[in-house]
Amino acid sequence: MGEILIRALGFISIIALGYFLKLKGVVRREDAKVLSTIVMNITLPAALLTSASALTLDSGILIPLLLGFVMNLIMDWVGYWEARDRDLVAKSAGMVQISGYNIGTFTLPFVQAFFPAAYLSGARHPL
Repeated sequence: MGEILIRALGFISIIALGYFLKLKGVVRREDAKVLSTIVMNITLPAALLTSASALTLDSGILIPLLLGFVMNLIMDWVGYWEARDRDLVAKSAGMVQISGYNIGTFTLPFVQAFFPAAYLSGARHPL
């Protein structure tokens, strides 16, 4: 339990450091594009490849895949319904924006700190 709290405090400290650097002007708004590019093009693909290295494909992996497709379709419908009184462009934008919301970029490193990387890829492990 103590190890988990120490890791969580480490992540909170990193977030606090980033906020402090923003307040002091060390990191500017213009730097966000560079940092975002690094995260999306280097960090996220590397994390996904690392977690997929222990992946074993079996029929059990189809359940999360199908669930992901179904939930994305539901979110598309919610985006369309939310913009139902607007024009076609607004409906389309609503569908793309609401179904494309992804917190995986931020949560993947956090979850990897507490669970083995293979757990994120759907590989089966004895508990």
